[in-house]
Amino acid sequence: MINKKIIILFSILSLNAFGQDKTLNENISPQKKVAKLCSEFETGKSFNYLKDFIERIKNEVLLNEKVRVQFAKDLNSKKLKGCENLLREYVLNMANKKDYEPQLGEQGLLSLAIIAGIPEANNVIEKEINEGRLSSWIDTLNSTDDKAYIKALNNWVLKIAKAIRESENSSLSEISDYGKIENENVDLKNPDKFRIWTPILMNRYLIENVKRKSKLNEEEFSNLNIIYGASTTSYREIFGDEIAKIARNNVEKWILSFRKEKAWVQFRLFPLMERIGGGEIKREVIWISKHHQSEKMRAIALSTLEKIAIKQR
Repeated sequence: MINKKIIILFSILSLNAFGQDKTLNENISPQKKVAKLCSEFETGKSFNYLKDFIERIKNEVLLNEKVRVQFAKDLNSKKLKGCENLLREYVLNMANKKDYEPQLGEQGLLSLAIIAGIPEANNVIEKEINEGRLSSWIDTLNSTDDKAYIKALNNWVLKIAKAIRESENSSLSEISDYGKIENENVDLKNPDKFRIWTPILMNRYLIENVKRKSKLNEEEFSNLNIIYGASTTSYREIFGDEIAKIARNNVEKWILSFRKEKAWVQFRLFPLMERIGGGEIKREVIWISKHHQSEKMRAIALSTLEKIAIKQR
């Protein structure tokens, strides 16, 4: 059975394909069309004509839905060695160009390379992510490679978190410093000041983790903490419920990550604590209200306790 994800992918690709629909003779089945096309390149007589191969893929495969689906099926089954070899050569050429940026329609070719299991295709997409163009690829990854899709989102969150920590000089503190007074007032550089930031991807990252009931580790929670803490009030309101749902899956690790944050980050995380709720969170807030050296932190802890109590009535 043809993988549904592959069908969805090529339905999307048809919107971005080049030119007009130049189909082969309609009396020939999609299976025969695909086999004929790739056999020509498998013999080697046209193996070096990469440009000709690319044009024929665009015109004879990407623009014909039935052929497109059959091509994806056979490519995924490793039946098209000739076409697979040329796709690999095409992607390698792309990967070796230092400042190369995929042009309109070439996402379809890279998607074929992903289906074929060509590692260099993922490398090209990772480079695109590093250049801040993840939005262009996220649906392609979602349709073709779930593991690469989640990895891309995780890497994106990591890059945003790292950029914020570096710009704000907000590295994680030692656990022994928890509860001590430090600089609580920081002139923040919000995430949307960074070129690769987009709330759409942030929302997708959160939704995927909620849907999969992910148990994030301490480092992953730290990434969410700094992004949430540095975000504008409106973004914190938008993302708060989803982050709280994720934190409930591993409250112990979230609390450990909270304790290592700078005081200004901790201060902004209290609305999350209210949303997360539960006995462990309540005990943490009580400790802060009694023992933190900062009067400001003790005050917001007391306020949070009152809000938690109201919710529990």
